Amino acid sequence: MSRYFGAKLYHHHADGPKLEEKVGTVCPIDEFGDEGLDMGTDFKAFYFPGHTPGHTIYHWESRGRYYLFTSHVVHLVEANWELWFNPIKLRHLGPDQFKYLVDLPITHALPSVAKYGREEYHQFNDYTRKTFATAIRSILRKATASRK
Repeated sequence: MSRYFGAKLYHHHADGPKLEEKVGTVCPIDEFGDEGLDMGTDFKAFYFPGHTPGHTIYHWESRGRYYLFTSHVVHLVEANWELWFNPIKLRHLGPDQFKYLVDLPITHALPSVAKYGREEYHQFNDYTRKTFATAIRSILRKATASRK
């Protein structure tokens, strides 16, 4: 990819040591911090490690709508949000690593997993926006408690 397109491999600084020992690539590597990575004026990447190290979610603003591409780590299941990662195992992260999600403007969530007969994306309403923020705060409390 690098040779043909000039692409870089971006990663969160917490994954740097693991990446350097495993990748063995000549691809240019660049890292970003807890604040995320701006990829233009309307697209941003955030580190969100789930059960897969190095997982990233993406936020995109277009025409007054805000999309969160969550892949397999965030799901809305019967009006409850499920976040598939364990912050207790992520002690190397800063205490406010996921705090940005509480205030991030989001109108649509787009997970990678959808089943026939269920919505492929979720358009937020007041209730699901509130429950999303509650789920994130719960994870933050668990992560903070695990550091004590």
